[in-house]
Amino acid sequence: MSETNSASAPMTTKERDTLREAVRLRARVAKADIDKRAAMLRAETEAQLSARYKADDDRWAKLVDHAARVGREADAELLRICKAEGIPLENRPSFRSGFVDRGDYSLPARRAELRKLAASKIDLAVKDAKLSVERWQAQTQTELLAGLLGTDDAKAFLAALPSPEALLPGMTAKQIDGLLESNSSVLRLVMNDSTGTDDE
Repeated sequence: MSETNSASAPMTTKERDTLREAVRLRARVAKADIDKRAAMLRAETEAQLSARYKADDDRWAKLVDHAARVGREADAELLRICKAEGIPLENRPSFRSGFVDRGDYSLPARRAELRKLAASKIDLAVKDAKLSVERWQAQTQTELLAGLLGTDDAKAFLAALPSPEALLPGMTAKQIDGLLESNSSVLRLVMNDSTGTDDE
């Protein structure tokens, strides 16, 4: 018998039973791994929402300095106008520029909204991932029961189960922020008050 014929020879009943059990075990482990991966994604999302940045970061340090300079100039102009028009200085409007180390994420309402949207996205991905595992399990067991697989075919089926990372890819801060449909078209001017940075 040639090597090709030997490799494609059908499996024995014992081999099929062993592989069916292996398929069931792999499916259970895969679903557990998906749940673990989902928990990691939720933690990563929370870390993204809680991230703080420094004003002197090379990516925006020049812009922060520029904003501060423009703010001082604008405030000086407001002061000049108030003096010229006799407005009491204690009642005058002022202009201040500051760096918000968490950006829009300093707002509890925005964090809550993004957290909810991210959780919904992850939950849906978990359902899809588990459905993929169940499809893989059903297809493999059906082929085994039908006796249509040779040893090499069965190995290929076992190797075809995607990893949890492939089924549930991570989300970047940009992707999390993009969960809000309006985010791409709206530039926000955030007024940060004493309640705006409290964690929820």
